[in-house]
Amino acid sequence: MEEDAFLIKSKRLQKKARRRKIARIMGIIFLCIIAMSSCLNFSLGNRRSFFSQNRENAKWIEENGQKYLFLEAKDEFELGRLEGKFLSAKIANLKRIIQMFGTLNSQYGFSYSDMVQRAKDYEKHIPSEYKEEMRGMHEAILGVTYDDILLQNCFVDILYGQYYPDGEIPPLQTAFEMGCSVLGFKNNDSVIIGQNFDFNNIFKHTLAFVHHRIVGKQAQFTLKVGGILSIPCGQNSAGTSIFINVVRSNMIAPSLMPLAIRSRIGFDTAKNPDEFLEIILSDVSTLSMNLLIGNSTNLISLEVLPGNCSISRPISAVNTNTYTNPHFQRYLLDPNYSKIRQTTAESLLLNYTTDNYLSQNDFISIMSNPLIYQINNGIMGVSTLVCTSNKFFCEGIPTILENYPQIPLFY
Repeated sequence: MEEDAFLIKSKRLQKKARRRKIARIMGIIFLCIIAMSSCLNFSLGNRRSFFSQNRENAKWIEENGQKYLFLEAKDEFELGRLEGKFLSAKIANLKRIIQMFGTLNSQYGFSYSDMVQRAKDYEKHIPSEYKEEMRGMHEAILGVTYDDILLQNCFVDILYGQYYPDGEIPPLQTAFEMGCSVLGFKNNDSVIIGQNFDFNNIFKHTLAFVHHRIVGKQAQFTLKVGGILSIPCGQNSAGTSIFINVVRSNMIAPSLMPLAIRSRIGFDTAKNPDEFLEIILSDVSTLSMNLLIGNSTNLISLEVLPGNCSISRPISAVNTNTYTNPHFQRYLLDPNYSKIRQTTAESLLLNYTTDNYLSQNDFISIMSNPLIYQINNGIMGVSTLVCTSNKFFCEGIPTILENYPQIPLFY
């Protein structure tokens, strides 16, 4: 009996020991769950804070029926991620357009994969922070690679520096042309400078006005095309504006730092038109073009060929997709292209400035003249898709009957 009682007591002690052991294990598991939950809540809290901050620092803003994207970032990679998130459709659309161009021109050595390889030659000359911005875009968009973004940033250089100058390619294969009319006038107390941007209509859904700021860099308000980091069309917080006309010439250009990157460095760092000019001309040009650079007191006009440049500091200037320099005109693929638009704009600017002053309404009147803007029905037609100046911006052709939003303040 005593032996049976001992066995029963021993079993009870074993059960209690097992219960205590199980309780300890359950306690440890419970503590782990509590700890993991705390970490998860902290992480989620940080993510909520991050996305809340991004909602403040990345948003579409609409004024008078026109909208632009405001972005603020600590560095280029973060800016790229925000651009990728908010401009994903526009970046994907530009990829499709370039793919279509490559399909039409694969037999001439300009297939999509051929152009990616050409873009690799330009990539060697791109500073690392701007490659990081491209990587940031790529990470934020499904179906768009870093190479896609790189090619977008080199496409204009390839198109106007290598494709058009190639004498072996039939002229009928040049349906992806772009153009614009740029004018500027130096008033006694101010400068007005701006342009109509003429694109093939298929580019319409690649365009966006973007106001962005990166810590330590100049803020800027520019026209964005797909995933191109910058085109010379906009103004920075130092008050320097720049506008471009591409030109079809027979001069093949070298594969150096692409214009998109030179333009971006200018917007990031240039405090005046001369500093922007120095950046643009830091090496041989990668395409043929005209540029008009200005601030509140100065204008600089450039006609650029690869390896050559004509610079003037005029009171008034008109740039279209041709050259006015007689020496440069011999290199034009089509000497008559844009000549009527050039002479018409020059005449109109002269007529509107008989009092030595050009107002915003005068500027709009010139840009909305039927001989200046371009409009063509059909998806492959060329139209004026954007008008912008150092004072205002709008989609499409401007009219003095409407009020357009001013360039946002750089606070």
